[in-house]
Amino acid sequence: MTRDILTALAFGLLVGNPMAAQEAHSPYAAHADVAITGVLPKEAESLTAGKGMAQALPAEVNDYPGPLHVLEAVEIGSLVLEPSQRQEVQRIFDVMHEAAVAKGREVLDAEAHLAKRFRHRHIDAATLQELVDGISQLRGELRLIHLRAHLETTEVLTTEQIATYRKVRGYDDPSGGHGHDHEHAH
Repeated sequence: MTRDILTALAFGLLVGNPMAAQEAHSPYAAHADVAITGVLPKEAESLTAGKGMAQALPAEVNDYPGPLHVLEAVEIGSLVLEPSQRQEVQRIFDVMHEAAVAKGREVLDAEAHLAKRFRHRHIDAATLQELVDGISQLRGELRLIHLRAHLETTEVLTTEQIATYRKVRGYDDPSGGHGHDHEHAH
């Protein structure tokens, strides 16, 4: 009998508690455009701006610097590059950025198409599989663009410059265990 009373009391508190109802709302409810775009605004912004969105994180934390962060470190005077190195890193960034913006737009278009199919209730299992596979392919291509830029940037830098970059980026924590067991070709 006590259990029934507690259950009834708890139910009464939930029904009578406006905060409990608010907590049940989806965090997506505040983003009406998600129904059209299929992605949250921050992701859409990152995709159209060619941002990395941590897609190259395995490279970044394992001594394969990204061109944007190298250029930022040079700009603030924390990393010194020869003029030819700086020019090459800038070129790598420019090519990566242009390709990432274009691929990001493709991802957004594909995500919007998927959302549209759901919105218009014009989707079945086969179509869903096809659309998701296409989006996965595009997202993989976008990640490759970012990872390739890290690989190319590393080829431009010396071992000493990479060590300086690690310090500038805060990766030199001895407890971090980041890979120092591989050699870089320069």
